[in-house]
Amino acid sequence: MPSPPKKPAETAPLAWLAWTETPRNRKIIRNLFLFLGLVLLAVTVRRAGWGSSEFDGFQEISLKCVLGTADPYADLGHIRAYPPLFGILFLPFAAFGATPVGMAVGGGLFGLLSLVLYTASVQLWARVTTRSDSPPFRFVVLLWVALSPLFIDTMFRCETDVFVLFPLALGGYWLLGPRRRQVAAGIALSFAASLKVIPIVYGGFLLCCRKWWRAAAGMAAGGLVLCVLVPAAVWGLPRTTALYRSWIENVVAPYHSGGATSFISSSYRSANQSMTAVVFRYLTPVDAGKGMFDHHWFKVNFLSISMGAAARIAALLRAAAGLGMLALWIRFGNRGGASASRDAALFASVPLCMLFLSEVSLTTHHLLLLLPFGLLAGRTLAPDATPFERNRAPQWALLAWITLLLGAFPFLKALGSTFFATLALCYGTVRVVFQADRLGPTLADAAQGVPNDSE
Repeated sequence: MPSPPKKPAETAPLAWLAWTETPRNRKIIRNLFLFLGLVLLAVTVRRAGWGSSEFDGFQEISLKCVLGTADPYADLGHIRAYPPLFGILFLPFAAFGATPVGMAVGGGLFGLLSLVLYTASVQLWARVTTRSDSPPFRFVVLLWVALSPLFIDTMFRCETDVFVLFPLALGGYWLLGPRRRQVAAGIALSFAASLKVIPIVYGGFLLCCRKWWRAAAGMAAGGLVLCVLVPAAVWGLPRTTALYRSWIENVVAPYHSGGATSFISSSYRSANQSMTAVVFRYLTPVDAGKGMFDHHWFKVNFLSISMGAAARIAALLRAAAGLGMLALWIRFGNRGGASASRDAALFASVPLCMLFLSEVSLTTHHLLLLLPFGLLAGRTLAPDATPFERNRAPQWALLAWITLLLGAFPFLKALGSTFFATLALCYGTVRVVFQADRLGPTLADAAQGVPNDSE
């Protein structure tokens, strides 16, 4: 009779938070989070109602293009890269009117839903990484707090990144959790891709992992409904076709030919933490950021090559990152044997690929790092964790978190602190894939009673 698996060893941060598990302390922490949520909501309402966020621009798209006849890509004074569906989805928040009070109410609802979705994303992904429907309360708290600087920035700016994060976390839970629902997972992922395009990379990922072909079919079906049938039901097929044509002509084509500079001013400033932006800041004399106190633009380049040469170097690096991830998915996505750790790491690698490939990866976009960070920080609690997951993975998560926080200093942010945090998480995630593929099935057999087979 096999001996029961040993209780997973906890990393120091989790051990330090053991005091949070008592009922009294849980209640105190929940009340503190409630108070924090009310403060965040009040600030969001203030910024949305009085023009200090993206809310007014998003509202204009909905009011003039969904309720009116304007073309959001040609008729407005600003261009947002969102597909036509975005205006429809944002309408419930925009419908309160363009007055300060109306925007405050809409922004408040937007912020409240953002809070709920972020908390739900943390809870869902914690269940996946720890392989438990009741993950330790202290780990959920740790994960929520660790990524909160990115979330708070996203919430205050009324950005939509948490509306991308939640369907990814939900899709991951349905794909990797104890009750597998491949088609539903694909539909959830299609919502993220229909809202912000770049998550379509998950479609390529699912095709590489042929065991998840039903999820790929669900993603395709969901995309068809959201991108074609819903807009056609709202606008009719002729106007839907015209809007997509305008989107391609004014957003997709210029981005393809000219990159981020096509429709974004100061596109390589420190707010852009993409690999491409870091290359341009290092190799060309572009304005990198503003000083913390004097607010004057400064540069961080150590070479001054032509913009064209820098663009070619960035393109080669993006191609290398994309092909490397593609090779990883093809090699390990179809392996036999049960390895929940390997599959979760592969799923968490997709946001990393998205951030590497995009020429515009703003700080708020990095909220998606919740998936690889949660993987490295949480797998140590899983009963089938590998030696790397128990000992080294949390250290890489901590390194990434510290590097992320260094972005509070303008000069370090201009050097690409958030990008280097992404690199650290990428290294840790890939290491998890390799070791879990080698040891995962054996460890899974030792962890009695934990479902970990792929559908």
